[in-house]
Amino acid sequence: MYSAFLDLYRKLNIPLKGNHYSYGKSDLFAIIIAFRYLLSGKQVLAFKEDFQRISIDFAKQSTEEKKYKLLSAMGIPENWFNSI
Repeated sequence: MYSAFLDLYRKLNIPLKGNHYSYGKSDLFAIIIAFRYLLSGKQVLAFKEDFQRISIDFAKQSTEEKKYKLLSAMGIPENWFNSI
């Protein structure tokens, strides 16, 4: 399973800081990655759709800077919607 995580990190182009990836280790994104492997495809899709809808609603009411800060604080790369 560890290999699958590494493949996903590479697919998302998550940058390395030294020998460790910047996102997806001890943040909300790590939980999202775990969902991908622990939940059924239908459950993952439902979560992704709900989270994306909430994120889009927030983005519409916020500046790009606030959107970036929120995603960054949660450890979520900007391109995650296309890859999970």
